[in-house]
Amino acid sequence: MATVNPNIRKGKCNNIGNCGKANAQEIMEIALGEDFICPECGGMLTEAPSGGGGSKKKIIMAAAAAVVAAGLGIGGYFIFGSEQSDTEITNSPSAGQEGEGAGQGQTGAGQEGESAGQGQTGGDTTTGGNDGVQTTPPAGPKGVDVGFGIYTGKLYEGQPDGRADIKVTKNYTLDLKNGKTIDLVVGETVYDAVFEEGRLIRGEIHRKNGEREPFNIGN
Repeated sequence: MATVNPNIRKGKCNNIGNCGKANAQEIMEIALGEDFICPECGGMLTEAPSGGGGSKKKIIMAAAAAVVAAGLGIGGYFIFGSEQSDTEITNSPSAGQEGEGAGQGQTGAGQEGESAGQGQTGGDTTTGGNDGVQTTPPAGPKGVDVGFGIYTGKLYEGQPDGRADIKVTKNYTLDLKNGKTIDLVVGETVYDAVFEEGRLIRGEIHRKNGEREPFNIGN
C-alpha cells in the first residue's frame, strides 16, 4: 500500500481546452503551503481523490459533461441568434415603407402649401366693383372675406347682412359710388361696418394715426 506524504497536496486542473495539463488529466503535486494552482495556466486546482480508478472515471465523466454542455451552449447561440437576425431582417422593410409613407405625406402637405401661396398671389390693392364690396362664401366659422378683412357679423343666405368691426388685413380701395374712393391700409380698422345682403353700406375708418373717417356708399 502506497504511503501518503502529508506535506504534498495532489490536484487536477479543470481548465480543459485552455491548458495542456488539464487536457491530459495530469495529477500535479503541490507542496503544502504553496498556492494550490496549476503551474501552467494559473487556474485553481481541484483536490485529486486518493482512491483508485473509480474516482478517476468520475472525474473524466464530469469533464466530458462540461465539454458537451459548452458545445450545446455555443450551438444554441448560433441557432437562436440566427432566428432573431432573420426576424429583424423580415421586419425591417415595413419600417422602410412607413418612412416612405411619411415622406409622401410631407410632400402632399408641401403641395397644399404651394397652392395656398398661389391663391394669395396678386396685387397689394383691390378695388370694389359696381355693387360695392365683393364678398366670397363663408370661410368657415370664422367669418366671410369681404376683400379687405373678415366680417364676423350676421349672415343672410351666406352673405353679410348686419354690422361688425373689421380689421383691415389687405390694402383696399372703396368705391363710394359718387365719383370718390377711399383707400384702406393694412392695420387700420373699419368700425361699425354695416352690410345689407352682401353690400357694404357705411362705416367709420380708424386710421393708424388716430384719425377717424366715416363714409357712406352711394350717398
